[in-house]
Amino acid sequence: MGASFNPPSDTTMSIPPQPPKLDLTFGAFLIGTFISVVLYGGVLQQSHRYIRFYAPEDTAFVKAIVALILVTETTGVATCIHACYHYLVTNYANPAALQFTCWSLNLQSALVGLVIFLAQTFYARRVYLCQFCTYSAISSILTTPYLVRPGYAALVAIAVSLSILSLVFGTAASVLGFSSGTFPTFRQYTWLDSVGLSTAVMSDLLTTSVLVVFLARSRTGFQKTDHILDRLIQYLLNTGMILCTSLCHELSDL
Repeated sequence: MGASFNPPSDTTMSIPPQPPKLDLTFGAFLIGTFISVVLYGGVLQQSHRYIRFYAPEDTAFVKAIVALILVTETTGVATCIHACYHYLVTNYANPAALQFTCWSLNLQSALVGLVIFLAQTFYARRVYLCQFCTYSAISSILTTPYLVRPGYAALVAIAVSLSILSLVFGTAASVLGFSSGTFPTFRQYTWLDSVGLSTAVMSDLLTTSVLVVFLARSRTGFQKTDHILDRLIQYLLNTGMILCTSLCHELSDL
């Protein structure tokens, strides 16, 4: 018969401490990182299509915006992956490390603010160009020029100002994240992220609303042209809703 195993009689053997629950903190951050990586694949695909089909005919401004967004998105995904690895792999079974911030996580607020600023600058440029638009620019079917109201410049200024505020608050949150060093200390500054994302939502709603109103007022009664305008309005609403929903999701996580 095999020898039976007798547990040690020393009852003072140390028991590992119970690890903290991570489902609603780093667990949620890990799931968000997975989703971000999937969406990043869409960014790469769209960037490839743009470089292949549209970049040769576009202006230097639009090319620079696309390049900066691609670099910023790549950096954002890389820092998210690093943060997950730092807390969940390198410091596995080290609960004390969960109290301290790391550089990759601190950069997130500034990177989000930069992406918002670049995207809203592109949309604000669209609104600004509306004051120079003609019906013939909307569809080659129409040839009669029609200038819209030049008051869009003020709306552009408001939208750009809101996106700049989002960038400023995000950068401030990152700087304070580096200086505070721990999550309990940084908790008093989380309002910076909330304000930054709120201004981004307002900027997105403003630019999307102006563009939709402009296209809706550009209807001519011609079925083919109105169909093109309806497609453009649908595209604007979808892109604006996606960005606004993602920003609201970020706000709910704070």
